[in-house]
Amino acid sequence: MPHLVRFFLDMMEKEMGRRCSMTPAALELLDRWRWPGNVRELENEIRRTVALSDGTIQPSDLSPQIRAQA
Repeated sequence: MPHLVRFFLDMMEKEMGRRCSMTPAALELLDRWRWPGNVRELENEIRRTVALSDGTIQPSDLSPQIRAQA
């Protein structure tokens, strides 16, 4: 999971022209999610969080259903 997240973060950084990182707590929540939409759902989640975050993706930046696992 961390490799896929980094891949999508790098891709979004190039598209949007902004650097972004993810806290370990946010990465842990992403890792625990079952991803019913598979890789496309993960890509969309990363895209949304990069667009809406202040540069560091926190658990609070993730979708409500993913945060609900905490």
